[in-house]
Amino acid sequence: MDPHDHDRALSADLAALVSFSGRLLTLIRARCWDAEGDPTKAGVAIEEIRSWSDAAHNLSGFGHLIRVRLGGEGAERLPGEARGLARALRAGADRSAEGHPLVAETLRDAADLVTRLAERAVEGPTHERGAGLDP
Repeated sequence: MDPHDHDRALSADLAALVSFSGRLLTLIRARCWDAEGDPTKAGVAIEEIRSWSDAAHNLSGFGHLIRVRLGGEGAERLPGEARGLARALRAGADRSAEGHPLVAETLRDAADLVTRLAERAVEGPTHERGAGLDP
C-alpha cells in the first residue's frame, strides 16, 4: 500500500472511531429517555448506560493510543490494548443483543474497527517516517 494511501485509510478509520463514540453517546441519551419516569426500568437503564458510556470512553482512549503509536511512543501497548478493547466491546454487544440490537451492532462494528486500526498502525509506514513502526 502506498504510504499516502495508508495514512488516508488510517485517518478515515480514526474518524470512524470518533463517529462510533458519538453513536454510542446518542444511544445512551435515547436509553435515558426510555427509562425516564419508570422506576422499574431505571436500574437496568443505569447499568446499560454505564456499560455503553465506558465503551465510548474506551474508544476515545484507543484513538488517542493509536495517535501516540504513530508518534512511536508506547508501541508495545497497542496490540494488547486492541485485543482487550475488542473483547470488551464484543462482550458488551453480546449483553446488549437481545434488548438493544442497534447498540449490539454498533459495538460489534466498533470492535472490528479497533482490530483493523491496530493492524494498520502496527503494519504500516507513514509518509514522513518511512519504514514500518515495529517496536
